[in-house]
Amino acid sequence: MAKKKLKKKKSKLGFKGQLLLAATVIMGVVFMASAVFLMIAMAPTFVAAISDRSKEKLRSFSIAFLNFAGAFPFLLDLVTTNHTIDFALKTVSQPATIVIIYASAGIGYLINWAVVGIVANIMVQKAEKRVNAIEDRKAALKEQWGPEVTGDVKLDEDGFPIEMDSIRPPA
Repeated sequence: MAKKKLKKKKSKLGFKGQLLLAATVIMGVVFMASAVFLMIAMAPTFVAAISDRSKEKLRSFSIAFLNFAGAFPFLLDLVTTNHTIDFALKTVSQPATIVIIYASAGIGYLINWAVVGIVANIMVQKAEKRVNAIEDRKAALKEQWGPEVTGDVKLDEDGFPIEMDSIRPPA
């Protein structure tokens, strides 16, 4: 039994995942300045990806896209002017740069928060409308067929009400 616990677990990365990881490492080495800049600039995205426990990771996506949108102009400047690690660190260390990049990630978080709230509100209203429609239909069926259809009346083994007086009051 102890031997079973000591077995190595298989990697969760398949061939495509391993290939993607290798390509990412190679690109990180080739474009070192951009990789350093993006590692610092995309920190909110990494935090969101780690903290987002949902299966779809929608919060991470909304933060990542807007975080990258905020970092893109500075990344473009880095690539077109002076693609060195010194320039990347100089660019990312400027307060205005980091505020713009992180504020855009914050806007992604706010958009996600607002959309989730709006969608949840719409779903609750839709569910309440459906419950009201079911209650109205139940009342119409009770009026048409009597209180036996509600399930509140005790029935015998043949399906007949046990107490007929409790169902229909005397006229």
